[in-house]
Parts: sequence; C-alpha cells; structure tokens
Amino acid sequence: MILRCTHRFFKELSLSRLEITNFMGEIHPLDEWYAHIFFICRRKCVMFMNAKTRFSFVAIDVTRQQLKSLEDMFRKGLSKALYEEDYSAETIKMFNDRIGTLQFALTTDRSVLGSMNQFIMDFSYMYTREDRKYDDAELGRQLRRTPVIKYGFPDRKMEELLALHSVGK
Repeated sequence: MILRCTHRFFKELSLSRLEITNFMGEIHPLDEWYAHIFFICRRKCVMFMNAKTRFSFVAIDVTRQQLKSLEDMFRKGLSKALYEEDYSAETIKMFNDRIGTLQFALTTDRSVLGSMNQFIMDFSYMYTREDRKYDDAELGRQLRRTPVIKYGFPDRKMEELLALHSVGK
C-alpha cells in the first residue's frame, strides 16, 4: 500500500529523501492513501484519505511513539473507520491483508490535498464547537458523509469501489 505524505508529515516523521519513493506506476485504487498532520487545540492529529474515494479517517492526539509505528496506527484507524461504517469482518480483513508494509511516497494529486484541507477545516470546526454533540466516532462518520465536489459522498464512493472489486459490506 502506498501512503503519500505531505512535506510537513515527512518532516514530523524525520524521514530523509532516500526513504521516500517517487512511485508513479499503476496503483490499485484501494491501495493509494494520503496522509497529512495538523493540530487542533494544540493536539497533534493525522488525517488519512483514500485518493480515489476521498474516504477518510482521523487519528486524534497522536504521540511521537505512535508515529514511529505508523503502519499499526494506519491499520487500526482504517479498521475502526470501516467498522463504524458497518463493513463486514471479511472486508476489514481484506484491507488489513492489503496493507502489508506501507511504502512512503510524495503527493501527486493536488485535488486530494484540497479535499483534505477542506475536511480538516470541517473536522476542526465540528471538534471545537462548544455545543459539541458528537463523539470522535460520530465526527468521523459525519466527515465521510460530507460531499466532495466532482466526487460525491466518500462513504458511497467506497461502497461502489468495493462492489467493483467483489467485496461488499
């Protein structure tokens, strides 16, 4: 699986240019994810987003120790997001098997970054509201149900993509 990270994220991970692949080949749509680090109320957060569907999830209050085991954090976060969306154990296992080892690469699609920035603004707003009614799981569900111009709803796009590849809910 390819994890395309922003420069800020690479800086936080302390990765050198030699450890970053410039992967430009054909990638399966389920295997290309983007990651960006941001802060809410001085808490470090990481947003992960699928490039094809804009399906996303956020890890909140991330520590440096968790960043060192990024693969584990990604696997747990994706499994949790899929579980919250009522995907079957078979689908979650399929994703966990696909993850294998993450390959870090540079970002290539500015529209994905634009979607991420919009989702981060939306998430920050929902997270910091004084009359906040949602827990973190509900915030993630709300985010995945936020429409993206030209793409539609991320939760529905993920369902369609999985249906194309013979994996259902």
